[in-house]
Parts: sequence; C-alpha cells; structure tokens
Amino acid sequence: MAKTKHGSDRVRWIHGTALDLPPLKVDLVTMTANVAQVFLTEEEWEETLLAIRSVLHPGGRLVFETRIPEARAWLKWNKENTYKQINVPNTGIVKGWVDVTDVQGSLVSFRWTYIFESDGAVITSD
Repeated sequence: MAKTKHGSDRVRWIHGTALDLPPLKVDLVTMTANVAQVFLTEEEWEETLLAIRSVLHPGGRLVFETRIPEARAWLKWNKENTYKQINVPNTGIVKGWVDVTDVQGSLVSFRWTYIFESDGAVITSD
C-alpha cells in the first residue's frame, strides 16, 4: 500500500526484519502498526534493537508506537467495530477488519482479514 502513495519512488523499500538489513546507515527507523508488540521475549526485543542501532547514524532516531495495555483496546477488536472498506488505486475495493483470536494473560492474539473485491482473494495476518 505504501508504495502506491505519492513520493514513494523516493523511498528505498526493504522488506524483512531488522535482522535482515543490509549494511547501511540511516537517520530514521520506524516501527509502525504496533510492531513493537510482536516481540514476546527480551531476547527478541534486544536483538532487534541492536540491529537497529547498528544502522542508525549518530543522533539517528527509532520511532515506534505501542498500545497502552490499561486501555484494553482489544475488547473492541471485532468485525463490527473495525470493519473498513477502501478503494485502493490500481487494486479496487479492499475490505478489512480485525478479530481477537485469543487472550492468555497479558498476551492478546488477533487476526487481520482483508478481502479484495476484484478477485475475491482473502489475506489474513495473525
């Protein structure tokens, strides 16, 4: 989706994790969509932060977002509350929503579902 945005041709896109980064130096690393919550162990988080640090210029920044657990936002993660339909340029209508699939203590698992109207393709992300 991001590659379809105006100005995206000025961005060097690298798909993978921080551990997959090639040798490079950057001023900014971003973690979007609460990706910081993906790391379930201290070791995973530390490996990722060290990999990010190795590519940042001195004074570079890591910018990320995370949820406030006390807000218990997952209580509203269901199709009724999260359903969206957007018209994506060169793709057509895409419908999407999120559902909680499990809650175990402080860990919440969820699934995003996307349906592409043009061909009926369904993509899920757990």
